[in-house]
Amino acid sequence: MDDLKHKDKVNTIGIINVEGSTLARKVNFPIYIKVGRETCVAATKSFFHQVLNLIRFTTEVAEQKQSAPIELINEIRQELETVPSYVS
Repeated sequence: MDDLKHKDKVNTIGIINVEGSTLARKVNFPIYIKVGRETCVAATKSFFHQVLNLIRFTTEVAEQKQSAPIELINEIRQELETVPSYVS
């Protein structure tokens, strides 16, 4: 990843659970999910939050590029707000 980042001047984004991790230090724009230590089923919580953050990021890009109807973007955002009630 370092070679790509420096060689081609590519900005990188990482969805990261732990601040200060190797990945966090290597990307230009870390997105911290801060879901805590994994126990029992390894990485389930991290993966779930990575997917949610990816969806959230996608709605931001879609809104900025106007590549989807704002009504759909807002509907997705509203649905994302309800997710905690299903997993807590």
